Amino acid sequence: MRKTFLIVASVEAHIFGFHLPVLAYFREKGFDVHIATKFDKRQNFFESQGYLCHPIPFSRSPFAFDNMRALRTLTDLFRSMRFNAIHTHTPAASFLCRWAAQRTKQPYVAYTAHGFHVYQGAPTINRLLYGTLERLAARRTDVLITINREDAEWAKKRLHLKKDGLMVYIPGVGIDLDRYRLSQFNGSEFKKSIGLPENAFVISVVGELNENKNQSMLFESMERLRDTQLLHLILVGEGPMEETYRRRVRQRGIGNIHFLGFRDDVPKILAVSDVVALTSKREGLPRCIMEGMAAGKPILGTNIRGIRDLVVDSENGFLVEVGDTAQLAEKIRLLFKDATLRLQMGEANLERIKPYALSAVMAALDKVYTQTGLFE
Repeated sequence: MRKTFLIVASVEAHIFGFHLPVLAYFREKGFDVHIATKFDKRQNFFESQGYLCHPIPFSRSPFAFDNMRALRTLTDLFRSMRFNAIHTHTPAASFLCRWAAQRTKQPYVAYTAHGFHVYQGAPTINRLLYGTLERLAARRTDVLITINREDAEWAKKRLHLKKDGLMVYIPGVGIDLDRYRLSQFNGSEFKKSIGLPENAFVISVVGELNENKNQSMLFESMERLRDTQLLHLILVGEGPMEETYRRRVRQRGIGNIHFLGFRDDVPKILAVSDVVALTSKREGLPRCIMEGMAAGKPILGTNIRGIRDLVVDSENGFLVEVGDTAQLAEKIRLLFKDATLRLQMGEANLERIKPYALSAVMAALDKVYTQTGLFE
């Protein structure tokens, strides 16, 4: 009989955005590949690729009533099928998945932590609640993968896996570096197509428009830089804060802010960008920063877990404290004025991104799966 592999995440966008290479990897190994998630628009896509889909009513909030239904649905799935391997992602879905897997005696569960809710500076409630949940779930985990150094250290000190469990650090989900090396690309024409003047100095931000991503910090810094008329901020992404942000920009009369919504041409946007920024309050290991590095751009980021893994202050970008809009405006102005500095930081990023390449990450995953006897 063919072996079976199941990937689990709270939302389909997580699997579509980060884990298509893993699905292809297991199919190439001869596994039947299953997906359990809350589907929205892409179930037909996954099924057209030959993947077997199991809709689960997950909620990102651990306290949502939907998660009780999700637990029952997962448990029913696990009672009807025995998977050779389960790899779970995202906090709420992963806790429920490991609980259901233990109840039904599934043989192998790997968990990738994309950023524990326990981190330096986290509220006490996070340490008490989420720390306790992670410790309980760890005892049901065969393989724990962390993707940033702070999480790796916390897990090593605080978590105890199943007997003979494996704890390993792997730097992210992998970036296809070739995708960001554009040739024969007309940047001037592309700028016009997205409403930018040819001489615009472009700061790009890629990510969901939400409170954690904290794009409002950039708006306030743009207010401080009203005298720099060539400066343009473009936001790629959708999210619950979009209308609030649009209204705030209008009310404050902040110019040169461009809301582009969802885009499937991020490499082109990065190619015409001068700086890539992320002002989040919390991250695991942000893909958008790695994309900016792969495009050879200097990075502006907040001094938090995950971003600190990627950015060495004053070497390949700048780190600023969360909420310090004056410091952020100062660094923007410095990069705006100094083309040589931008070039040096961009070149540094082309080197620093190499350990995060998709080929390196997939080789590390292959080693983990092989080491734990999955292909025997």
